[in-house]
Amino acid sequence: MKDACIIKTVRQILPLISKESFSILDLGSGTKESNELLMNAAVEYWGVDYVNSGNAAVIEEYNQGDFPNVQADTVVCVNCLEYIKDADAFLEKMCQSGRREILLSYLAAEDGGDCSERERCGYQNHLSSDILLKKLRQMGFLPDRTEKTDDGTVLFRMINKRRQTIDSVRRNRLTYLEAAALWDLMEAAARTDDLNGCIIETGCALGGSGICIAQEKNQDKPLFIYDVFGMIPAPGEHDGEDVKERYREIKQGRSFGIGGDVYYGYQENLLETVKNSFCTALGIKDPRESNITFIKGLFEDTLICKEPVALAHIDCDWYDSVLVCLERIVPLLVPGGILVIDDYDHWSGCRQAVDTYFQDKKERFLFEKRSRLHIIKK
Repeated sequence: MKDACIIKTVRQILPLISKESFSILDLGSGTKESNELLMNAAVEYWGVDYVNSGNAAVIEEYNQGDFPNVQADTVVCVNCLEYIKDADAFLEKMCQSGRREILLSYLAAEDGGDCSERERCGYQNHLSSDILLKKLRQMGFLPDRTEKTDDGTVLFRMINKRRQTIDSVRRNRLTYLEAAALWDLMEAAARTDDLNGCIIETGCALGGSGICIAQEKNQDKPLFIYDVFGMIPAPGEHDGEDVKERYREIKQGRSFGIGGDVYYGYQENLLETVKNSFCTALGIKDPRESNITFIKGLFEDTLICKEPVALAHIDCDWYDSVLVCLERIVPLLVPGGILVIDDYDHWSGCRQAVDTYFQDKKERFLFEKRSRLHIIKK
């Protein structure tokens, strides 16, 4: 009976697989027939299960933290999530594996309902549909379709919106950041979206990272973007020779943009170009529709924020610029709020400014080394 239900669910899932998907990671490869159905739906197929069903699938001990080191266009998860103890960790790994979409079946718990029957069935977690959707949204996946089956199981088709956004800004040469840094930045925006406070980005360049933040945030949450939108200011006495050499290169007109484009600091009307990129990416006519405000000028003149801050992306390279950002933003950072320091491992001045500012404040913050330095207020 159980095998018949799995096969029936897989048959319902098949038409939902994107025509642009060429690879499938099947996380609950339970029966030979369901295995073959999915295998025939893609060029590449990886069948993985947490129990040995005799179908030659790779066995991974999900409840021991094991997970296949595979990325696929489509991740399929049928008759599996209910039996996972640490659902959050499993969902996070699943989302990291799905380049394009996730097709998930889950027998959801009722909000506030009695879970004793679920426990008798061996279920290890008790998520409602709303909670499951919220978790997947925070991990960058948006619902494209949901269907309820006869037995109450819900089928979700989730689109990897975060990956689409990252691919778009990189394809359009709007950011110097690598994909992992953009993913971490968007994840920070998702983690702080429920916090009271605005978002600040200092150092916008061509707008790619700001677009990623804007795609992830609640539309009502204010996003303030500060930049000179022109030639970068000169470094100061606390910046090292690496910074000064980079500035000489820029000042002498020897810097090149992404993919051979004109370096953004040499472009005329950069602010309008950036605004247009935001509008195109977000499908809006004016950035103010998404509560996005651009402020042009030097940070010491313009960065005057009087409201709580939930997230700040500090991407301004030199010592003086980074220090003034920290001095004016950190006192407004709410508990749980995050600072993402883009250049801590890239420019000596940025690193010194951060180390100097936090030398007597470390006990009040958590420091996470991801693709960039993330600093979280306790």
